[in-house]
Amino acid sequence: MHPTRPLLALVTTASLACAPAISPASHTQATPSVDSGALDAGDGAADGGDGQDGSDGQDGGDGQDSSDGEDPPPVPRVRINELMPRNRDSNPGPEGLFLDWVELINLHTEAVDLAGWTLTDDWQLPDLMPLPSVVLEPGERVVFWMDAEARTDEALPHGLAREGAALRLFDPYAQESDLAAYSNSDWDEAWARIPDGEGTLERMPVGTRGLPNARIVLGTQVLVEAGASWSYRDGGVEPGEGWTTVDFDDSGWPQGAAPLGYGDEQATLIDSGSTSEGRALTAWFRHSFTVEAGPSAAVDALLGLRSDDGARVWLDGEELVREGLPAGEVGPNTAANRTVSGDGELAYTEHTIDVSLLAPGPHVLAVDLHQANRSSSDMTLDLWLQQRVYTTE
Repeated sequence: MHPTRPLLALVTTASLACAPAISPASHTQATPSVDSGALDAGDGAADGGDGQDGSDGQDGGDGQDSSDGEDPPPVPRVRINELMPRNRDSNPGPEGLFLDWVELINLHTEAVDLAGWTLTDDWQLPDLMPLPSVVLEPGERVVFWMDAEARTDEALPHGLAREGAALRLFDPYAQESDLAAYSNSDWDEAWARIPDGEGTLERMPVGTRGLPNARIVLGTQVLVEAGASWSYRDGGVEPGEGWTTVDFDDSGWPQGAAPLGYGDEQATLIDSGSTSEGRALTAWFRHSFTVEAGPSAAVDALLGLRSDDGARVWLDGEELVREGLPAGEVGPNTAANRTVSGDGELAYTEHTIDVSLLAPGPHVLAVDLHQANRSSSDMTLDLWLQQRVYTTE
C-alpha cells in the first residue's frame, strides 16, 4: 500500500473577462490526502471512493476501467500557462515567502475539476505533484505556489528546477494533458505562453501572474524632457527657504524653456546679475512633474545633466546629483571648481538615480547652477530624466 500524500493548498487569481468572477478566497483550501496508487496504470482511472474496485470491472471514477475495453474520456484542455522558477522579490506568496509558482488555465469548453490531476518534472513519476480539488470554469486560471522546503501548507511541497525542465500535466486517467519546457532561468524571470495557453513557453523579464499573458519588453518612460520648461530665479536674487521642496510656491518666478542661461545659444535668456564685482555666481531653477502609476514597477532611472559650469540637482528636497562643485556646504557665493568649454558645453552627463525615489505622484526637480568665476561669459542649464519600465508589445 502506498503512503498517503501530504495536505496541499493553492492560491487562485482573478478570472478572465470571459469567465464568471470567482473570489480568490473561494479557491484557497487544503485538500485531503490522496492515495498515490489511485493513478496506477492497472486500473486506468482515479479511485472515486464508491466502494467498488476493478474486481467487477468497475472503478470509482466513471464506473469503468480498461478491463471492459472502454477508453477513458478525452483529455480536457487544461494548460500550463505560466511559471516562475526563481522568484526572488517580484511576487510575494503565502506568508510573505517568495516561492516558485505555476499557473494553469482551462481552455476547455466546460468546467474541469482538478481533483486527481498531477504535475511532474519527471516523466517516470507522473503523480509526483498531486493537485487539490479545484473547479476551473472555462477561461479561468489558477496559481499553485511551490515550496521545496515545505515552509507553508499553502504550497505544493516541490520546487521548479532553476536550470530548466519539461513540466508535464496529467489528468486523473494518467493521460498527458500538457507538456511545457523551459530552460535556465534568471532571478524573477517568468516563462509564459502567448496568447494564453497556446504555443510554447517564452522567456519573460517579469511575470504576469493572474493576468492575461502578453509579450513584455523593456521600454523607456520620459519623465522630464530635454528642453522642458523651468521656473527660475536669476539676477543673483536668492530664493526663499525650502525652495527645493514640492510645496514651495514658485508662482512668482519667471518661466522658460531649456536650455536656460546666457552667453551661448540658449532657448531662454536669464539675467546674469551683473554688478561692479562681476556676474552673479548662482542661479536657481525648479521643474514640477508627475509620475503616473503603471502596471509594473520601474527597473531603473537615469538623469542627464548639462551644466556650465557646476550644479546641484535636488529631488523633492533631497540632494540627488552634484557635479563641478566642492564637497560640503554650498551657498550662493560658492564657485564651481571646474570650467566647462568647447564641446563640453553641449554634453549631458548621465547619472543613475534610485528608482524608489520616483514613486507615483507629484515631484519637483530643483537645481542651483554655479559659475566658476564672476567674469565667466556664459551659463547654461538643461536636464532630462527617464526611467525604464516593462511594457507590453
